[in-house]
Formats: sequence, structure tokens, C-alpha cells
Amino acid sequence: MAVIVLKMTDAGLAAVQAASGTDPVEITELGLTATAFDYAPTLTALPGEFKRLDVASGVATAPNVTHLTAYDTSGDTWTATGLGLFLADGTLFAVHPSADPIMTKVALAFGLLAFDIAFEADLAANIAYGNAVFTYPAATEESQGVAEIATQGEVNAGTDDQRIVTPLKLAALLAALLGPVTAAIGSLTASLAALLTDVWRPSNDGAGSGLDADLLDGRHGAWYAPAGQVAAFAMAVAPAGWLACNGAAVSRETYAALFSAISTEWGGGDGSTTFNLPDLRGEFLRGWDDGRGIDADRDFASFQADELKEHAHGLKISTELYASHDGSEENDRMVRASDAPQANYISAAGGTETRPRNRAVLYCIKT
Repeated sequence: MAVIVLKMTDAGLAAVQAASGTDPVEITELGLTATAFDYAPTLTALPGEFKRLDVASGVATAPNVTHLTAYDTSGDTWTATGLGLFLADGTLFAVHPSADPIMTKVALAFGLLAFDIAFEADLAANIAYGNAVFTYPAATEESQGVAEIATQGEVNAGTDDQRIVTPLKLAALLAALLGPVTAAIGSLTASLAALLTDVWRPSNDGAGSGLDADLLDGRHGAWYAPAGQVAAFAMAVAPAGWLACNGAAVSRETYAALFSAISTEWGGGDGSTTFNLPDLRGEFLRGWDDGRGIDADRDFASFQADELKEHAHGLKISTELYASHDGSEENDRMVRASDAPQANYISAAGGTETRPRNRAVLYCIKT
């Protein structure tokens, strides 16, 4: 597209230089000519002008550039080789001479001129335009056209369907909307990461991690053995995370989870900083009756000495006879064993306690 260069007249330049942003000059009309002419700054009329159009709209696009449009909706047919701009008072503001046609219109066509004017100085703010009775058609979803750019407030409100959203304003809205969500996701991710440090994963399996998939099947050891659980071990030393049930006084702070579980049930330690572990050395364990009535009147964790249930033993005594004979008839007699002096008793047998068959193991408690 060829560039149309407009040259200002002396009268037009003087009018702009005398104007200001609060009292600008007003371009209201555009004249067309088909007559060739030479530019002269002293021109006051457009040579060979055959048609005058109203300026439809205009706006300053830079300190020294102004953009304007004019249109012709008549059924006229014409060809223009030059044009001129006129102020509201009729002053010829600027002209464009050309030996070649710059625009042709036929009867059925709609004529529209749109161009930029560049000034040598920052004068664009000193120019206004006549009443805008035509602009480019408004943009719709079906056709191209002109649309206003939405403000950030309009973008945020999200209720205007006529204005255009720019990428920058959309990014600002998304940042405002998604910022809290992103922060929440980050916080949740951090929380999950902290929780997963105690759950088996291939990345934390092995020595030093405290987790072993072969032993724990993917779960933390505390899931299998909570603090306070008592278990028997086939070794003489308590494993990691366990203490031997030997009645020792241990720190309430160091073993806080265990103290929370059993408190001073098995002994209060020094009464302030320690507590006692159960002492199960050499003991058999019995389920707490807890109101069932089999082992009634027992407190939890209480000691019970050995005892035999009340029972009876039968004693069988045989009667024997023996004869006494001294050779005389009167002295011959039979004597019953019961008449003879005798002692009957059950002999004591056994050890120092009553017990079943057993094997010695190490009872330990989970810390």
C-alpha cells in the first residue's frame, strides 16, 4: 500500500502552532481533486476540487502523528489524484498532490479513506476532528471490526462481552485467581512430602532409612508395633526401638511416646523425670480379667504369686493279719494289722515352684 504524504500549508501550520491541547484546531472536511497541481505552502484552496467529504473520525496515535478517516456513501463515481484537509473555519490545512489516482469509487461502492499524518513537531495533541458520524464497524464474533481494549477492572469483573482482553491483563487476572491455588498446592505438596518420609518408597528403602520393604511391607514400623506393645524375642538383647522388660527406670522425656502409653502403671520411677518399665523377667503373662470373673479382683499390671488350686488326695491302706504262737493252745491267736503299731503318709516330691514346660525368651516393650 502506497504511503500518502500530506504537506501542510502555511495557514494550517500557523493554526496548529497557535493551538493548544485545551483549544485545538479542528479538522472537519476532506476535499478531493482530479486536477494535477504542484504543492505550494501558500495554497489556500485545493486546485480542481470536485467533492468535499466530512471527516468521520480521528485520533492522535503518537505525539507527532494523527490518524483520521473520511467516507463517501453517495452513489457518485469518481477518481481522485489529490486531496486536501480543511479546518472548521474553512482554512486549507494540508494537501497531497499526485499525478496518479490515489482512489477510485464506483456508484455501488462505499468510499473510505484512512491515513496517518506525521508532523515535524509534537503537534498531534493540538488537533481535533469533526463529529464522528462513522467509524469502522464494531467487531463481532461473525465479522471483523473495531473493538475497545478492556481495562483491568473490566477484565477482572468478567461481565463485559464487547471489549477485548489483552494477554497482559489476562495474565494479571489469572495470577490473582490462581495465586492462592498455587500456594495451596505448594503447601499440600510440602505436607505430603513430609508425611511420605515415613512411608516406604523405592527411593528411601535400604540401610539408614529406618524402612525396609521386605520387613515392613511398605508401612512404617509404628503401624505394626505401637508404643507400649510387649513382645517376646528369641535373642538376649532388645532390638532397636524396644527396651527389655526388666523394671528399669527410664526417662519420661526420652521415651515420651512410651510414657504416654503406659504412664506410671508399672512404677513411677523417681516421681518426676523417670518411670518404670514392666519387670517380666522370669514371669508368665496372663490376660487381664477385666471383669470376666475368671481371675476376679485383679488390677491391671498387678502381681500374682504362684498357687495350687485346692484339691484332695486319696490314701489307700491295706489290712494285714499276722499270727502269734508260743507252743501252747491258749496262747495261739490272730492279730489284725490295725491292732499293730503303724505309720501311713504321702511323701513330698517336686521342685521349688509349679510351672509348665517352657523356654526362656526376652520380653521387650516398644518405645
